[in-house]
Amino acid sequence: GLILRRRWATPLLIASLAAVIIQDYSLFVMGSAGNDPVALGLQGLVLLIAIGLVLLARKATRLGWLR
Repeated sequence: GLILRRRWATPLLIASLAAVIIQDYSLFVMGSAGNDPVALGLQGLVLLIAIGLVLLARKATRLGWLR
């Protein structure tokens, strides 16, 4: 959505961030992946990228980059 410069990118990325948070919760709290440092690192990186994309989409909307 961001590459196409569409306004629907922001709500879609917010929904994607919510899904990543739910996935992390189920993976680490309900599962046994909390003991694996590689899983922690990779999921943490995915979470940071998702947060960054939401922030970028909000900025793009605010600056009028999206149509």
